[in-house]
Amino acid sequence: MTGELNHRVKNVFATVIAISKQTLGREGTGQDEVDAFRERLTSMAKAHDLLTHRDWQRADLSALVRQVLEPYPAECFEIEGIPVLLPQKAVVSFSLAIHELATNAAKYGALSVAQRKISISWRLGDGDESTKARLHFRWAEHGGPAMKPQR
Repeated sequence: MTGELNHRVKNVFATVIAISKQTLGREGTGQDEVDAFRERLTSMAKAHDLLTHRDWQRADLSALVRQVLEPYPAECFEIEGIPVLLPQKAVVSFSLAIHELATNAAKYGALSVAQRKISISWRLGDGDESTKARLHFRWAEHGGPAMKPQR
């Protein structure tokens, strides 16, 4: 039991170090970067909280999505999908990905304007020989600012 806990704590610290390098590793780190780092850690903490409810084995995808999106008004989101339990190895990564999508939407997308809506859905599809099923996750923003062409 102690060995397993030690292994998991080391994994958490490795993830925190990677996030800190990504977020704070640039020159001129300011309050925005510190806030982004704090928000990413909060997202990780929420993922870990969900894992504790199922003995660190799996976490419910719907609960994870809703928990990560808590800082934003619930009416901005349409969330639907079949019940899915994510494996422990995917939970933290998935929570960080959802957090990044929401952060980008708040800065540049649908959450940056008054008439905002984000549709989030998922389903399971056929996998290949190495997986039983494949998760198809969809994040669609509606009513956000027009995209500017890349140059």
